[in-house]
Amino acid sequence: MTQPPHNRQESPGERIELEPLSSRAGPARKTPGAPEAPARESVPPWPVHLCPNCDYNLTGLIERRCPECGEPFDLGEARFRGFELSEGGASLRHWEKLDWVRRGLGVGLIILGFCLPTIVGAVFKSTPGLLPAVGKRWLMLFLVAPGDLMLLMVCWYLDYGWSRILLTVGILTAAAGLLVAFL
Repeated sequence: MTQPPHNRQESPGERIELEPLSSRAGPARKTPGAPEAPARESVPPWPVHLCPNCDYNLTGLIERRCPECGEPFDLGEARFRGFELSEGGASLRHWEKLDWVRRGLGVGLIILGFCLPTIVGAVFKSTPGLLPAVGKRWLMLFLVAPGDLMLLMVCWYLDYGWSRILLTVGILTAAAGLLVAFL
């Protein structure tokens, strides 16, 4: 912002040059509502922040450039890299692997549950129970499949997580398939 110089009068048609406020004597005043320059804070000690490039511990740095490798870094990326290499990150990766095992087991049990009546009928060469093999397949198709879909929707609505949902539906489908196989 600039101010007109002192001791000057404006005459018609004359242009007045404005001199900057900083050249005037006296302390500079802060204009209300003007944005301040963001102050850089030091990198906090917790959670651990590591350089995304070289894994240097960045705790206490004010400048957003790694002193080890010289690369600039973003505070969020440094925090993520610190978590990634921490015990919590290793534990999270372990649970993610376990989730994939649960999902695979659940899908396998669903497939096995629908195939059980046919498998049991083939093993025993004659269908044990009251229903013929075709009737058992139709029972699985028209009773168990809609029940599975309804259970999937309820578990999804309750936000269980896909690994738990698939494992639960897989166990119940395998149990229903075994039950139908011996009807």
